[in-house]
Amino acid sequence: GIDDSADNCSMRHNPDQVDTDNDGFGNACDADFNQDAMVDFHDVSMMRAMYDSASALGDLNNDGWVDIVDLNIMKSLFLTAPGPSGMVN
Repeated sequence: GIDDSADNCSMRHNPDQVDTDNDGFGNACDADFNQDAMVDFHDVSMMRAMYDSASALGDLNNDGWVDIVDLNIMKSLFLTAPGPSGMVN
């Protein structure tokens, strides 16, 4: 329901458009927690620290809790850049 030019995660369903780290990429397509433009082992380490908590940064599906669902989203994004987003050039 979001126009692609205003969608912060244009290839994944994320109607709430949550972007916890305010980098222009929605949480649903942004597991790059350390902002180095790649989802890698550093981000996995950060996810381990947030796992089983209410951390908004690690809550990729915005259900209020960092759990196996978020870990599976991260797994699907591993070794990729965050995005894509219609909002970021």
